[in-house]
Amino acid sequence: MPDFLIRWTVRLALAAYAVRLGADLRCWGAGVHWRTPVVRACWVAGSLLLAVHVALAFHFVHHWSQAHAYAETAQRTVALTGWDWGGGVYLNELTVVLWCADAAWMVLALDNYARRSALNGGMLHAWLSFMAFNGAVVFERGPTRWVTLAVSVVMLLIVARRYWQSQSRSWN
Repeated sequence: MPDFLIRWTVRLALAAYAVRLGADLRCWGAGVHWRTPVVRACWVAGSLLLAVHVALAFHFVHHWSQAHAYAETAQRTVALTGWDWGGGVYLNELTVVLWCADAAWMVLALDNYARRSALNGGMLHAWLSFMAFNGAVVFERGPTRWVTLAVSVVMLLIVARRYWQSQSRSWN
């Protein structure tokens, strides 16, 4: 049961992230899409699900030991990449903090959140996408890997198309 909970909390967090990323890409430049209740709910739920995922992993797998989490992360990293480093556990924890902080900002100060720079949102999406790809494609097996890879390819194609459209408009 713990493995089921650990896997499904992160899968649902990824799905919620995909909803927000898809909304952002769909409304590129419009800046109001995340004001819709569904997108906001997905954003907040995704951040909380990721926090629960990490807490469940620390409880059931690492027994609340940062040293154990670091060692296991290093073991998996060296097996996949040859690089003996467990610092990815800190990057995962940073990801939870960044996503939860952004969701809290949106909930607590929506008007201020609306005035944030596009660079701020873009950098957060770049980080979350990088971490999602590594966690769900590089370090995962089975259906999660293939679904995340497919969603990542679709999102990259949308980004490329939107970028190309914005460039062609600026050339005219």
